[in-house]
Amino acid sequence: MVHKITLMEAYLIETLLKKDIPKEVIITTIQNERAEDFQHLHDQFDFTELYQIVDILEPILEEGYQIKFLTLPGLINMLQLKLKKEENVDYNRDGNVISKLKLDEREKEILQTFLSPNWTMKEDQAGTVLQPVHSLHE
Repeated sequence: MVHKITLMEAYLIETLLKKDIPKEVIITTIQNERAEDFQHLHDQFDFTELYQIVDILEPILEEGYQIKFLTLPGLINMLQLKLKKEENVDYNRDGNVISKLKLDEREKEILQTFLSPNWTMKEDQAGTVLQPVHSLHE
């Protein structure tokens, strides 16, 4: 089962993981409603938002998640946060299309898991191409 979360919830989770907070600590801290323990990691995020997904937090951390709706800036941020991919280094951007994205097989699986349904992912000879669904008909 794919668990769907908001972009902000994904940012919160990825920020904690990027800071090497163990998954068990994240789960226990949120279950005990002690999100303020994470506040020093990012002063502009409200980690209490994770209380809304406490019931599915463990499978999200173990199995992954899909973001409900992903904007272009959100996608760019997630590529950097989750996959450590940088524009003009690991991929090119032309308007709303990301191309020449260099991914190994594991990274492709991760991207397919979190990518929201408003994006398509395809391969061409230069790499992975990510395109918003609406622009397919333009």
